[in-house]
Amino acid sequence: MSDAKTTTDTSPKTIERRFRAAFLREIPLLQKRARVLSRNRSLAEDLTQEALTKAWARRDSFTPGTNLRAWLHVILRNVYFNYLRSRKREVADSDGVFAEQVPVPPAQQSKLELKEVAGMMQQLPDRHREALILVAGQGKSYKQVARRWRCNIGTVKSRVARARQSMTALLEAKS
Repeated sequence: MSDAKTTTDTSPKTIERRFRAAFLREIPLLQKRARVLSRNRSLAEDLTQEALTKAWARRDSFTPGTNLRAWLHVILRNVYFNYLRSRKREVADSDGVFAEQVPVPPAQQSKLELKEVAGMMQQLPDRHREALILVAGQGKSYKQVARRWRCNIGTVKSRVARARQSMTALLEAKS
């Protein structure tokens, strides 16, 4: 009776324990695959670590009973391709010539501008300002804000649009 229970036990703790054990068994093969892809031991370690971190964070999306090795290798491959894409945008600058040519604005100017914008936002009606902060500043969806305020999505959209119009007018008046 106990043997049948252990083979068919699908409790969350058992599933998590099995996933963890299988996950740990796959690490050496994942490291080997990363070395083959990158041809660089140090980069392979970084790729493996990032892939494992992503996989662990998304372990709830893994379907038990499917091929964990393939799932992990797809994640590793995607991490590697993302790395290659990011490398295309980088410029080799070992002697720092390009870095010296890039203008860096003074930090105090940004702080002054931020203070000005914050002051302008204080001129907005409370609900418009709050809507703008939630949607534009915190990345909340209109639907999330509408649920939070217990109102229609259209109301939230209207408040954000009015806040943006007011901010545009205030910024144009300043310049």
